[in-house]
Amino acid sequence: MIALFALLSYGAGHNAWSSPWLWAAALFVALALPRYSRFSNQVDERFCRLTAWVTAGRGARFALQFAFNLAMLGAMAWGGALDPDKLAIVGGVLALAALTTAASQGAQYVGLLLARYGVGEPMTNVQVGLSANIVATALASIGLAPAAEAYTVLALALGLLGFGSGLVSDLRGVLAPRGGVGLFFGTFNPVHRTHLALIERAITERRLAKVIVHPTLLTAGHRRAMEQGEIRIGRVENGYEVFEKTPHADPNVDYFPTGDRFLPPATRRDLIQAAVRERGLAGRVEVWFLPEVYAARGFLGIYREARRRFPGQALHVIHGSDWGGMQVRAIADDSGWHYPFAVRRRDDVSATAIRRGAKGLAPVCVELALERLANGEPAIVEPAVVTARETTGDIPQQDKQEKVHAHA
Repeated sequence: MIALFALLSYGAGHNAWSSPWLWAAALFVALALPRYSRFSNQVDERFCRLTAWVTAGRGARFALQFAFNLAMLGAMAWGGALDPDKLAIVGGVLALAALTTAASQGAQYVGLLLARYGVGEPMTNVQVGLSANIVATALASIGLAPAAEAYTVLALALGLLGFGSGLVSDLRGVLAPRGGVGLFFGTFNPVHRTHLALIERAITERRLAKVIVHPTLLTAGHRRAMEQGEIRIGRVENGYEVFEKTPHADPNVDYFPTGDRFLPPATRRDLIQAAVRERGLAGRVEVWFLPEVYAARGFLGIYREARRRFPGQALHVIHGSDWGGMQVRAIADDSGWHYPFAVRRRDDVSATAIRRGAKGLAPVCVELALERLANGEPAIVEPAVVTARETTGDIPQQDKQEKVHAHA
């Protein structure tokens, strides 16, 4: 659809229907855009993981998309599909590439923001925004000064909105006050040692009165895909519900960026509660499980519930720099004023590794529960079992100075 809009917009705007360069550019976009989008997401994710800063990922994505747009527009201008005199009104190919990149980034941000508030579907909103931006870019390039000026203002405003919102959020993390309530959202599939270390560090460094932990249930994306028949639960294996694509799945969509195996939500909740007790955090951590609120609005609804229950208190959103953590950060940024506690992940502890059979990465009670699940037994570890293990000295004492680096 985006390639078609590019062909029609530039073909009509520059009367370039017969230009092989225009047709070649449109064909290249149609073939390359899905892979480019995935690569762009990976670059964004990589920079976020290294820095835990939203602006780092967005800056890297901007640079990559600017290079892509500059190559496309430059090739069309060099091949005669675009009139250089008309392009001069908007500042030439370089300026037009920068403007369309800024507008594209802002349009994607707005599209995802609207989807989180229940307006449209994420991918549809993004495609509509990108298509509209292509039409607007083409209008700005046809030599009409009012159109060029209006697009310049729009592109700068959208670019500032997308990039500026992330920068403001990063700065809130740097200038965060002490005191208040921590919020820790995630899949916790299953909860592991680093999750607990992050909670302890946040409590200490931000002097939090308490931390609220809430696991995902069925995410909006998965629920939508299941309703549309694109994914399903194929089987249950070792206590995990294993999701799979159906023949109706979109081959260009990554439905399972954090894996396709999920412990049932209630099981993850119970494991978090057991891990919190084992770590000695029961008095400082509350595990929430609000299925009706989550089903209606996801973590946006949970955030609002926390705001309602703790009026006037600073809310600190705890998250790692991995893909899931940065997704939680994006939702929190769209939910309201909060103070990120962003943590650069530098260890090898992960739920993915635990699901693949790694040992020693989760609290003892969680590992016991997973062993029982694998044997077809109930997952819940009774407190008495944990206490018995403690008295024999089988539970290793976790290093209170685990190397979890945060910028606050």
